[in-house]
Amino acid sequence: MLLSKIKRIANFLLFGVVMIFYFEGIILLGFLLIIITLLRVGDATKYIKRIWFHLTISVLSFLFPKPIYIYYDPKILGKTKNIVISNHLTEYDWLMLFTVLYRLKRFDNICIILKNSLRNIPLLGYGMKYFGYIFLNRKLEKDREIISEGIKRLKKNNEYDLLFFPEGTYLDSVSSQVCKEYMDKNPCILNGQIFRPTEVLLPRVTGFNLIKESLNGDADGIIDITMLVNPYKKYPQDYYTYTKTLTDFTDRVGFVFYLDYIENYNDKNFIYKRFKIKDDIFKVYKKLKNKRISSLCEFKMLTQKIKKENDTFKYEIIYVHSEWAPFFYTIFIYTVLFGYRLFKK
Repeated sequence: MLLSKIKRIANFLLFGVVMIFYFEGIILLGFLLIIITLLRVGDATKYIKRIWFHLTISVLSFLFPKPIYIYYDPKILGKTKNIVISNHLTEYDWLMLFTVLYRLKRFDNICIILKNSLRNIPLLGYGMKYFGYIFLNRKLEKDREIISEGIKRLKKNNEYDLLFFPEGTYLDSVSSQVCKEYMDKNPCILNGQIFRPTEVLLPRVTGFNLIKESLNGDADGIIDITMLVNPYKKYPQDYYTYTKTLTDFTDRVGFVFYLDYIENYNDKNFIYKRFKIKDDIFKVYKKLKNKRISSLCEFKMLTQKIKKENDTFKYEIIYVHSEWAPFFYTIFIYTVLFGYRLFKK
């Protein structure tokens, strides 16, 4: 018991040191941004975004060592203008999502629709604003204007991947209860039957309709992502809390991704239908109970039960890992040593 507590404290302290390194890197990135802007080096945003991604992955990869299993439509690789939708499981699943999108060459031009409160996060909030992310305040008339202006800027680009979470928040016991109460008062009818999801939240269609209206057919299609934790947990954020994620290295969360590409998304019930599919996938997946997928072979067997396999789709295993990590850590160590020498003087 005592040894376990000591390990947890040590892990927490390790995380503290790593975060000092991370914010030091963010500050250096800010200076680099100023230099690149002054020198007018090509598309500065793309370079800075890529460096930020590798810095973040380098810092946080030790918290997420488990493999990410993905099954995807290779059409995704050749498309240039996309809407990206996904279910939302935890406060940190964006890291895995970014890792997958980076692998599929869909990260450089990503634009995310976020809640307005995130723009006030120190340092990171400024970075998100610089990247051109769209922040909503959840007041319909104001958001209509914000989305319209944001997408007008986006459409000037030759390539973009516009990401948003139709559920509006991540799945946990609280959001699930709120969703149930909403569905009690506002039944959702889909194909003549009540659609009442239990494994995902009921998606909000208003935001999607505003996006579709503003894009006015400019997007090639939709990258539809179904994200699952490995092994299955009803409420991943409740189980893999921040404390557990930071201190318990014996039980690490893994992820599974299914990525479809849909070119025709004009059906008025499109979002509901896609989330019905996600809900059905979870219902099959949870029958595995707490068994963890531990190989590509097991993942293929699971997929055969969950989805109708497509010969053109690809299976892969990827990791939250950056080849730039040694470079960043070398800079950090030299910075610490330099600071130590200055302090001694």
